[in-house]
Amino acid sequence: TYYDGPEGTYYYIPQGGGELKVADPDNLRQGDTPSPELVTDITDYDTINLGDLAVNEAEEEMYVSIVSGSNAGAFIEFDLSGPSGGTPLLENVSGASDSGSAAGKQIAYGLDGNGDPQLYAHSTSTGDWYEVDPNSITGTPGDGVTQVDNTLTFTDLAQCGPNTPP
Repeated sequence: TYYDGPEGTYYYIPQGGGELKVADPDNLRQGDTPSPELVTDITDYDTINLGDLAVNEAEEEMYVSIVSGSNAGAFIEFDLSGPSGGTPLLENVSGASDSGSAAGKQIAYGLDGNGDPQLYAHSTSTGDWYEVDPNSITGTPGDGVTQVDNTLTFTDLAQCGPNTPP
């Protein structure tokens, strides 16, 4: 995911890895080979099969929703003013892709009905859509999420609309 912070950086998790990395997108624009740098190991998850990232630029926070090789999921918060280690808000969620939690989902920010930033999650296996309130996640699957719809399944989400409310 791209974060247009002070330096403009691209964060990602390599498929099958357990590391959060960052690359400078200016290298790509200039046709240079990117030189990714390790930001941090993602605690206790070394074989990530699904990982999605969403950035709240106003709060300088990034959320990561993952499923590991053992099908256990997690939802982790990173402070972008100095990301290191991250703070797991949910850990070891069994069957995360099908669970009614923020773990193991595709995630992205969009705008709610009032034009305010809203974190959304989508299950690639059930088609369920959720509104996610990271501040209300207590460590119990289901906390901080509200199912809002069910549609066809999507394998990736991207931000829809402007970065900030109009």
